[in-house]
Order: sequence, then structure tokens, then C-alpha cells
Amino acid sequence: IPATGTRLRAHHVLDLEVQPGAHVLVNRAMTVSYDGIAGTIRHFCDIVWHLTLPAVTLVMAGAPAFVLLARDLTAGMQRQEWLIAARAKGLSEPRLVYRHLLPNIIPPLLTLFGLRLGAIAGGAIVVERVFGIPGLGLLGFEALRARDYPVLQALFLVSGLSVLAANFALEIVHLRLRARGTLDHA
Repeated sequence: IPATGTRLRAHHVLDLEVQPGAHVLVNRAMTVSYDGIAGTIRHFCDIVWHLTLPAVTLVMAGAPAFVLLARDLTAGMQRQEWLIAARAKGLSEPRLVYRHLLPNIIPPLLTLFGLRLGAIAGGAIVVERVFGIPGLGLLGFEALRARDYPVLQALFLVSGLSVLAANFALEIVHLRLRARGTLDHA
């Protein structure tokens, strides 16, 4: 960190003046130098590389519920008459799965995803804290520690509206699937 009163400039995006007694936290992603398209690609690959473990953590936390639901739905549909008839017609197993079974499994999985969005957001707070990723979760944690209630209210509002918007989008997807006739057998 430079001496007090000097200016920092990183990537021509961040321009701040260091005041006496101020602490400056510079993210590792800001230390990458851009030199044309190769530097941009290198920067993007660096970000993807460092977000892999947090993303895998979030996915692995919610994956068992989806796997169990998909297994139960598949096992329940194996005895359906329309699937038995399709198998009797001589359809290959991959065609049977992709054309008949999968379209009937997707809507309940989408519903579970919509119901789990709040839990995913809560898990993101923990993952951001553990991995030190500066995001809304870390902002919320710091606001909670500082008892900054307006910031917490804004975060709750944003996260609640995000979950509502995602559920609304999922409802539209459900309507489109129903209009296409994908859910005829369910």
C-alpha cells in the first residue's frame, strides 16, 4: 500500500485516494494486467478457475435433493402405461429417456429448484464468507456485524425480489412447457 495521500489506479477502473488510517483491500483479480485480448482471456480464465471450488460447493450442497427427486420420479414412471407402450413399440432406451421420460421429469425438478432458491442464496452467504469472495453475502455478514440495518434491509429486499423474479420466470417456463404439450403424460 502506498503512502498516505497518494492515488491508486488499477486497470483504469478503480481510482481512489488513500486517506490517513484507511485500509485498502485489493482483490487478487485486480492485479491481472490487461494486454489486449490475450490478457482479457487470461483474466477471464483466472476468475473461472478461482470460482470453481465455491461453485462446486454450492452445487454439491443442493444436488442430493435433485438426484433423489429425479430417481423417485423415474422409478414411479417406469410403471406408467404410456411408457410401457412406448417400450413395447421397440423404441431404443436413449430415445425413450429423452423423448418420453425426461420431458415429464423436468417440471418437478424446476419446481424444486424454485423452492430451493432461498436456500441457495443462504448457502452463498456461507460460501462467500468461507472463500473470502466479495459479494452480497459478505456485505450482509459485515453489515450484520456492524449492525447496519439499512444495508440489511436492502439486502433482504434484493434477495426477496430476486427469488420472486426467479419463481415468476419458472412459472412462465412451466406455462410454456404445458402449452407445448410436454406435460401431457404427467
